Amino acid sequence: MSEENIDVCPECATKHFDRTPRSLYVCEYCGRSMCRVHRDARLVHIRSLLGDYKSTKWGRAILAELEKKNGHPCFQYTHIFWKNFDAQSKKEFVLRKKALDYLADHPSFTKPPETSTKEKTPFEQEVPNVYTSKDETFRLGSCPQCNSCSDKVVDYDAKTITFQCERCGFKFSQLKATGHGYVEPPAKPVPIEESIPIEIEPTTKKKHFPLKKVVALLTIAIIFGVAVWSVPQFFSSDLDSSAPPNSSTSPSVPNTTPPNILPETISHEELVDYALSLINSDRQSKGLQNVTLSNIDSGQRHAEDMLENHFFSHWDTSGYKPYMRYTLAEGKGAVSENIATMFWYSDIKEDLKELEWSMMYDDAEWNWGHRDNILDPFHNKVSIGVAYDSNDLYLVQDFEDDYISWSALSVSYSKVTMRGTITESGSSISQVQIHYDNVATLTSWQLENSPYNGSYDVGTYVGLVVSEGWEATEGITITATTWSQSGSNFDMVFDLSPAFAKYGKGVYTLYLWTDSDNCLTSFSVWN
Repeated sequence: MSEENIDVCPECATKHFDRTPRSLYVCEYCGRSMCRVHRDARLVHIRSLLGDYKSTKWGRAILAELEKKNGHPCFQYTHIFWKNFDAQSKKEFVLRKKALDYLADHPSFTKPPETSTKEKTPFEQEVPNVYTSKDETFRLGSCPQCNSCSDKVVDYDAKTITFQCERCGFKFSQLKATGHGYVEPPAKPVPIEESIPIEIEPTTKKKHFPLKKVVALLTIAIIFGVAVWSVPQFFSSDLDSSAPPNSSTSPSVPNTTPPNILPETISHEELVDYALSLINSDRQSKGLQNVTLSNIDSGQRHAEDMLENHFFSHWDTSGYKPYMRYTLAEGKGAVSENIATMFWYSDIKEDLKELEWSMMYDDAEWNWGHRDNILDPFHNKVSIGVAYDSNDLYLVQDFEDDYISWSALSVSYSKVTMRGTITESGSSISQVQIHYDNVATLTSWQLENSPYNGSYDVGTYVGLVVSEGWEATEGITITATTWSQSGSNFDMVFDLSPAFAKYGKGVYTLYLWTDSDNCLTSFSVWN
């Protein structure tokens, strides 16, 4: 890369809102100009393809690329990477096939059969094997092509059973009685459901001519090559987004159109306000009160973390769930999170609108949990996060139930003090639920897979904090040393030592419930 001029780095502008002029360098792959930090090209994140190669050296290479903190996502560099992957895969495939064909022609290189003096069972037979000696012992259902026993019955009659090997796909038939004769498949195979009973032939078997294998494997390789060539078409959002058409006019020339750069006139505050207006428009359509913008920045923190570390999850790289991040951001109410993302977006406001629409009207996959969160009548605030670069867009909605004016909410070792005034009229505290999470740091790869790529729970139920004279029906009971309520004012002091002693290190979250079954806080305590 060579130094070009002094200007604003597009990655700094879209990712960090930094428009400070600095020295720019031209990317040798896409021709875009970037600062020193973002000048190196890296892979564009393709979530749908990574899972297929996670256990290979290519998968490890992809993970290493995605762990990079700097650089810029480059479509041309990604295209070259996958093209090389295709070529290397074909080369390795040819070498493996040559080795297998050589062994097939030289049975002496295969493992000799084990000698045994025990009497054969009715389920053993003497049949020839194309890859081993004629004395090899086969069990009923053992594939004569690859010796695998992972076969399934696809047809049977009074005399024979027809199997299909789940490992190599080879179909073969055997007699039900002792000894089981091996049946050569017909020259022109037909679908198994249309096949007729096969006449049993002598147990001698002609060696397969490898041309059939070569044709089948070359067909697979061609299909795979076409799929790899179409990599840009696999970009999609988690909430029904679509990629724009490739502007390249020739399949042999990579698309050199630079990814989207957001208009400089759209500020972050404007985007957040627009996202808030979409939420309130949906709530108003159902006759619900508006939510106001929270001063807690938990939503923005999580959106930026997902963008920076290339993952999409309610968990983060520290292993924290939404209510833990909310507490760390000094939130003191109860929180419930929605997240959405779009890859290769076009117009920022239109795509925010599409993400909101998807959570409201296309949420059946998640049992309408996002919609129910948006339309929860008890929510009164929301922390919104919007983060994006030249390719990816992330939206976070942390809905809050903030109905307490706190005079004290603190933890000293295991001693917890809760004191304040409930602004929701007519409510009083009934109990405090305790839940436990054993947290651990997570990689971007872990966050993209189960159980971190779905909805989150509130942890393991531990027990209750109650006033004197009450006890929990399940779990442990912690009796508060101070529990007083006067009108909407309350004062509670209790010790979490019994919970710490039973569950050990981790995060304990306190859910304060009213007698009207509303949760007023999800406050996390680290032990």
